[in-house]
Amino acid sequence: MITIWFLFYLLAICSQPCSNGGSCTGPNFCTCTSSWTGFQCETPSPIIYSQSFVASYISGASSQCTAWLTFQSQLVSRPYTSMTIKGTNNPTGITLTNSAYVLGLATALRTNTPYGPVFSDGYLWAVGLCGGFYELTTTGSVCQCNTGYTLRPCIGNGNWGAINGHACGASSQTMTVIFR
Repeated sequence: MITIWFLFYLLAICSQPCSNGGSCTGPNFCTCTSSWTGFQCETPSPIIYSQSFVASYISGASSQCTAWLTFQSQLVSRPYTSMTIKGTNNPTGITLTNSAYVLGLATALRTNTPYGPVFSDGYLWAVGLCGGFYELTTTGSVCQCNTGYTLRPCIGNGNWGAINGHACGASSQTMTVIFR
């Protein structure tokens, strides 16, 4: 009897199929690819950029820029529900909940094309070219020294943006963007 139970336990049988490239690896247990989560790999994993910046640090060929470019490439077309920008100066952050705008921003970042500004949730969200690379901002103005939420990690000078602050010459801080 124990042998039969043990064999059943070892069998990779899932009563519900694993989705999105997931594999059934145990009784009713799916192992998901890095892009998906959930019991049947049905929920997209969040795509996260989070880096620390030092005041006046030139960020041209930095690890922050490399991480930003990797982040941009991960923003594949999928059903996003929100995007949050947060960091040291606002740990809760601000969230865009208009899924069409979230997809537009993700697509613009991934394809290096301008987008917006679009008004939603109290902010003017935009993607645009600044210093040879694309930035994300909630000020409505690209490549400006406005106060708000701006990320431009590849600009090549100390004006890499800010979370809830002045985008040029900002204080040391961590900046995070989360697409869900």
